[in-house]
Amino acid sequence: MKAGGIRYLDVRTSGGVAGLDRGCCLIIGGEADTAAHLRPVSSALAGSRWATQDKSSECQRPKD
Repeated sequence: MKAGGIRYLDVRTSGGVAGLDRGCCLIIGGEADTAAHLRPVSSALAGSRWATQDKSSECQRPKD
């Protein structure tokens, strides 16, 4: 997909019902340059409550 110009991230949310009032937490997996490109979106949704992982398959790891 990268050769075709398609980039993607695996994004999980955490925060439960309390996240409705305080905002959610995003756990973002994928390539660092793609995550950096979408940082304004991440920040708009979750403020400073987000973390990135190098691979999309590792996105679930912080919640385990």
